[in-house]
Order: sequence, then structure tokens, then C-alpha cells
Amino acid sequence: MTDRIEIHDVAGEPAFDIQTNAGDVLVKEWDQSTVKIELSGDPTLVEAAVIDVTTDLITIHSRQRSRVFSRRVHITVTTPPGGSVRARVGAGTIRIRAHMNDLALESGAGDIRVDETVKDVTIRVGSGDIVLPTISGDAHISSASGDVRIQSVSTAKISTAAGDVRLNNVERSARIKSASGDITVRRFAGTDLVAKTMSGDVGIGLIPNLEVEASVKTMSGDFRNRITPSSGDRVGTASLQVSSFSGDITLTSANAE
Repeated sequence: MTDRIEIHDVAGEPAFDIQTNAGDVLVKEWDQSTVKIELSGDPTLVEAAVIDVTTDLITIHSRQRSRVFSRRVHITVTTPPGGSVRARVGAGTIRIRAHMNDLALESGAGDIRVDETVKDVTIRVGSGDIVLPTISGDAHISSASGDVRIQSVSTAKISTAAGDVRLNNVERSARIKSASGDITVRRFAGTDLVAKTMSGDVGIGLIPNLEVEASVKTMSGDFRNRITPSSGDRVGTASLQVSSFSGDITLTSANAE
């Protein structure tokens, strides 16, 4: 294992472009006006990695012609909060432990986890789980195999071939498609929700006094309406389209807050 450390002054909120064929990427924050970049792993690849710092962009690329994933480069970035991260990993995990504005993350095989609130995210995963906190803006997620977990999101578009999708809170709208996996939205307070799965159960929790126009379809499963009637003024209207070829569909009442 070889360590390479560089520290660079930055002005404002930095933008990162990070790539490695094999290895983990970690982005964390501190209260300094500098960026620290740490590389460890295969000595030859660590020394050959390209680090380029300009006014608008910090590039960290570790690339090799052969896909020998036993030769790995792990990248750790410590940065002031804000800015954006674009990170792509062939085989390895990506973890963001910093408050950022925009994230564009991609992993061929490995989990992606974000710990702090972010505005907008775009994520693609070949095989691995995705765990996200509060997304104040838009989330665009595509996964071939793996579960998706989001604490709260304003607008989401999610597609997964094999894996469960669980959203604890949706404020505006969501379009969720899963070929094989359960879909759960614990609290929906928006205007438009589409949830479709070929093989899996669907559970949707609706806030009280939300007027809903619903289309619910299941070929070989049960439909359960467990919404509790409530009094009070209407809080909004929503369009709901839910379907499962092979699975149960359940609508329930969610907390107003």
C-alpha cells in the first residue's frame, strides 16, 4: 500500500471529477479553505494517478488499461462543504459524508451511500445498494441489482431491475419501476405517484385529507385499502397509478407531518 497526499487551496465551492477502475471513494468535509486528496493502494497506480486542480474543477483519475480489479486505488477527499461531485468507480464503494449541492455517482459493482442532505442526485449502479438521506431537489436513480433507500425526497425517478425500493417520504412526485422487488412509500404528500413492479408487493401511505384519483391493478395479488377516514379540509389532490403483475398492493394512512 502506498499513500499519496496533496493539499490544495480552493476558492468558493469546489467541483470534483473522480474516477477509478477499482477502489473505494470517500468524500468528507472539514472547515478548512483547502482540499486534501489522499490516494492509497497499488503503488504504480497511485503514482500514475492524475490530479489536476483548476479554478473550476478538481480532477482525480486513476485509470488502467486492464480490468485487473485486484489492483486498487482508494481515494479520500476532504473538502469544504458545498460544490459538486462526479464520481465513477468500476468496482468499489462510493460514500459521501459532506454537504454537497449536486452529486452524479456511478458504480459498476459496489454500494453507494450518502450521509448528508444534498440538493440533486443522479446515481447509476450495476450491482449494489443505494442509501440516501434527505434529497431537497431531484433524485434520478438507475440500478440493475440492489436495494434503494431514501429518507426523504422532493421528486424521484427510480428504476431497478432487481431490488426493493423504500422511500420514507415523498413531498412532490415519484415514478418508481422495479422488475423484481417490493416498492414502499411510507408517506406520500405530493401530486403524482407512479409505482410499478412485475414481481413484488407495493405499499403506499397517503397523508390525511389528500384527494386521490387512483388507478390500481394487480394480476395475481390482493388489493387492500386500509386508509382511515379523517375530517378536515382538503390538503391537495394527487394522481396515483399503482400496478403489480404478481404481488399485493396496500394503501394506508400516513402521518400528516
